[in-house]
Amino acid sequence: MFRVTSLAATLALACAGAAIALAQEPKAPARPMHPRMEQMRENQKKLDDLVAKMNAAKGEAKVDAIAAVVTELVAQRRMMMPMGHPMGGGMGRMPEGAGKATE
Repeated sequence: MFRVTSLAATLALACAGAAIALAQEPKAPARPMHPRMEQMRENQKKLDDLVAKMNAAKGEAKVDAIAAVVTELVAQRRMMMPMGHPMGGGMGRMPEGAGKATE
């Protein structure tokens, strides 16, 4: 019986010690966000702000706000796809007649 009680007490002390050690362990600094991910968040915030302004606008101001949203969308898309191609380099023009359905 003494052996079981002693073992239980030892385990309890070990668990308590581990909990204290974990609580005192300094937290690792937050890993910096990847620059591209940070840019995406900034772009999204900018679009969210422009859309909020667009939704609140009335009359002629609404037209200007819509134009601002569309302009920003196009600018962000161009940044994501340089040279007009998703992989970053234009593939050139398609040959004449390519992609047309044949009869």
